[in-house]
Amino acid sequence: MLDVRLNGTSDLDWSEIYAEFPYINFHEYTKRPELAEKLAQFKNVHITFSKHEGHSMDDVKQVLFKGINVAVVFKKNIPDQYNGVDVIDGDAHDRRWEDVAGRIVGLKLKGTNAVKDFAIRRGFAV
Repeated sequence: MLDVRLNGTSDLDWSEIYAEFPYINFHEYTKRPELAEKLAQFKNVHITFSKHEGHSMDDVKQVLFKGINVAVVFKKNIPDQYNGVDVIDGDAHDRRWEDVAGRIVGLKLKGTNAVKDFAIRRGFAV
């Protein structure tokens, strides 16, 4: 299956492209809850919302309630559940379209010790 990810390091709305190519599957991550909800309407786009330090648990639950998975970075091990929601090991593969909807996609904190310390201090990693 051909699958394209347009936002490798950006967080842009490519809706015109998704609409123009309905027979191509896309998968994207976004930190923007409103964009996650918008893109979830496309049948050819699988969206994963990326939680960061500025998002509350209410933000996360609102997105999960709509059946959109939420990526969460964990300080240490990836738990089986996070705030009562089942967690998928997001480091096992990046084929997010294969994931069960409405789950947390757990990612291990990566990088140098300085990068990890910064992420923990900011509240990015939980």
